[in-house]
Amino acid sequence: PGIDVAEGIKNCGGAGPFLSAIETFRENLSDRAQEIEDAYNGGDWQFYTIKVHALKSSARIIGAAALSDLAMRMEDAGKADDTDSIREHTGELLSLYRSYADRLSVMSADPDGGDDADLPEADPDTIAEAIEALSEMVPQMDYESAEMVLNDMSEYRLPAEEKERFKALEKSLKALDWDAMKELLGR
Repeated sequence: PGIDVAEGIKNCGGAGPFLSAIETFRENLSDRAQEIEDAYNGGDWQFYTIKVHALKSSARIIGAAALSDLAMRMEDAGKADDTDSIREHTGELLSLYRSYADRLSVMSADPDGGDDADLPEADPDTIAEAIEALSEMVPQMDYESAEMVLNDMSEYRLPAEEKERFKALEKSLKALDWDAMKELLGR
């Protein structure tokens, strides 16, 4: 609900990129909504405007027209210093935006931590090699190689602590947060 799938596929150039865009949108939703709320609460209208502009674009790309339109109205209000409109509609914007967390939860390949019992168990050497490889790639901001290592590790059943670390590494990579990755790698 709230997503025109055909429009999203058209905007993304195909079904595969559309699913990837949906997953990225879903994974970043909570953090991005909080950034908008924090900018609003702090009266930082410039940052608020930047963040609703980004929301407008990402919502349009996935085919969430109503959300994109509302974000565009808030972007226009921010550019015009129309704080009355911002105050009047930001609650509505955040509520609609956050409603996509539930709407898109079915898109998660691993909604509850998942059952990875059918995957081979990663031995300690495999985990150590992946961590070492990432430790070399991250300082050089080598996105593609780091993504490849993380994709390879998703083919294994990991101990709970390592599973959480690799999920956090993947999320940090998608956000291009190299410092967070270094911290997760202990480097």
